[in-house]
Amino acid sequence: MVYVGKSHANWKGGESAYKNILIKSRVPQICRLCKTKDKRILTVHHVDLNRKNNDVENLTWLCHNCHHLVHHDIKEREKFMETLV
Repeated sequence: MVYVGKSHANWKGGESAYKNILIKSRVPQICRLCKTKDKRILTVHHVDLNRKNNDVENLTWLCHNCHHLVHHDIKEREKFMETLV
């Protein structure tokens, strides 16, 4: 069974259009923190944590590991926020 979209345990009724927004905007597919270029592990992060704010300025690429850390580790979140300046 494939666990994506509504089948995924973390599904919250959101939309996946934000990934296409970054791709169409030609934002380089590189993790903002660790700089990995492996597209298989890249995910989209909402900078303001509002999943409905899909403005390209609010979206960035993070690998799964960095994405988890930004959400769950204060120091990593601060480090991430510094990359935005």
